[in-house]
Amino acid sequence: MNWSVGGMAHWQRWDTFRRARRWQLANHGCGVLVVCVTTALFLLGLVASLSDKGSVLFLTSGRPASRLQSAAVEDNANDIHGKLVLPLRKLVEPALPSRSWFSNDASCARFTTHFARSGSLPAARLASFFRSGNTWSRYLLEAATGFFTCGATWEGEMLNSPPTGRLSSIVELRSQLANSSGAAGASPELRDSGFAGEALSPMSRACLVGKTHAFAPHWRSDGSTAADDGGERYPLPAVLLVRDPFRALISLRHYHERSSGLVARSRATDAAFAGGNWTRFVERYSQFWFELAEDWATGPRDTLLVAYERLEANPAHELDRMLRFLGVTPSLERLRCVLKHVEGGFHNRDHPIVPDDKVYTRPMMEAVWWRILELNKLLTARGYRRLPVEKYAFFYDV
Repeated sequence: MNWSVGGMAHWQRWDTFRRARRWQLANHGCGVLVVCVTTALFLLGLVASLSDKGSVLFLTSGRPASRLQSAAVEDNANDIHGKLVLPLRKLVEPALPSRSWFSNDASCARFTTHFARSGSLPAARLASFFRSGNTWSRYLLEAATGFFTCGATWEGEMLNSPPTGRLSSIVELRSQLANSSGAAGASPELRDSGFAGEALSPMSRACLVGKTHAFAPHWRSDGSTAADDGGERYPLPAVLLVRDPFRALISLRHYHERSSGLVARSRATDAAFAGGNWTRFVERYSQFWFELAEDWATGPRDTLLVAYERLEANPAHELDRMLRFLGVTPSLERLRCVLKHVEGGFHNRDHPIVPDDKVYTRPMMEAVWWRILELNKLLTARGYRRLPVEKYAFFYDV
């Protein structure tokens, strides 16, 4: 194939799609425009040659490389300008379940989601406070990349050093998948809703990311060369979702009252949002909201900050940011299907209880806003874009 001719054709195709959907293919580190354009055309030519068959994975020196399956790397990877370009379809584990998020759309049903072979994907996390868009983001990532995400199983996260040892066998992975009700943090309801990796440990590295609502593991590198306690540290890239805590707390209260993993089925009475129990609930969990984000947001190199409000307003742009951070470039046809079905079944807009002066008293407003402002100050000091606090509840009242 003449890559320059094919690359130009696909460049024109991409440019049309970009203007329509505001997607960008960024190539960082080019100091000269001509070099950037040439490199972009070259990469686009390669990606286009693979796009009909699925996504590609870009492994760069800035990302912690996993123990990729040697056969897949040797036979199917291309080294371009310091980036290892690998077709993700070569990492699929055919012995494990798969599904399509678009099964009701004949034009998109061919795009399926799979598990990768054990140990074949880089370790990564999707971290957030409860009820902050984690499930919706998992759907977007799974639908866009064709790989499942793992659930919140924490056996490896609590260790004082990075988990080591042999990788899980197919039999062990199947056993985990079949026993979601017994896995710590796993939700059978989410598994039955399509998240097949809900009971699979992220330590398997058979998923794109592992969901978590917990603090970062002790062994995660914070950018220092050595741990204060002398223990070994290991890079663990993470996407951190942060949502307006006033709304997240209301959604969490619904969940606690009805114990449903899906917001649409979680409903509490008005009485749950009044009195001493509600006041203590807000104090306790708003502090956890602050501490969780503080713990994961070590810096833009290690953690990508995604504001839920920006994700809701412009899901195409924020999904693009997440994919680039994780190093995955999906096929254009798959992306069109994701944007066509961007809501999925996991983005809830129906909230019968809203933040107002009856749900949140003045002292409660002030206490939560103090934590919002402190977190915003901390994030900007660490190099992040500020939170969209103007979209938070009571912005003009406190």
